[in-house]
Amino acid sequence: MPSSSVASNLDSLSQLPLRRIPRQQRSRRRVADMISAAIDLLVLGGTEAVTTSAVAEKARVPIGSVYQFFPDRGTLLLAVAKVSSRPLQETAQLIKTDSIARAGLDSWLITVLTRLEEQWSKHPADVAAWNALVSVPNMSSVTGPIFTNFVTALTAGIIQHQKPTHLTEKETHELCWVLTTSLTAVLASSLAPKRSHAIAAFNTWASHMFAPAQFNSSITI
Repeated sequence: MPSSSVASNLDSLSQLPLRRIPRQQRSRRRVADMISAAIDLLVLGGTEAVTTSAVAEKARVPIGSVYQFFPDRGTLLLAVAKVSSRPLQETAQLIKTDSIARAGLDSWLITVLTRLEEQWSKHPADVAAWNALVSVPNMSSVTGPIFTNFVTALTAGIIQHQKPTHLTEKETHELCWVLTTSLTAVLASSLAPKRSHAIAAFNTWASHMFAPAQFNSSITI
């Protein structure tokens, strides 16, 4: 993953237990290189591949430079989670501020999912990294609130666009949880040439998730 894209999202690391916050351009670039290296290692070899020594070697920095900012590999993985979650956080914000054009549920939902897919497609390693970390228990302090925030925003948006609704808020929230988990898995596992076909099929499935059961209209008393 290009370190330039990571560098633009380093401010989100201020909430993490870093030994030192990178403020100067040189230190920000170095930290961005380390996180980029960690993302590449994670995508290729899973969480076990992300060690401080492996990150130092891949980023071409002294091991002491890693410890200057990150006290351990756990904090380094938390930083990866923060950086790779940017599309989720930005899309959730668009939903909350009502910045996505109002329309029928189907077109609104597809617009939301397309926005998210477009952002992650620019940096495919991000979605692969996020998908790898979201199920790791000790990452939940970072991934949990971010994931829940997006699902909650998506739930509110769907309820707002689906009137009258045939689903309870709890049922809608549960479907949004499945939808978001499935989307990240689809994006993480789809090769670029097949991604457009995978997303088209996914959008159709997503729309059907919230459509009223067809047999309801034929029920007579």
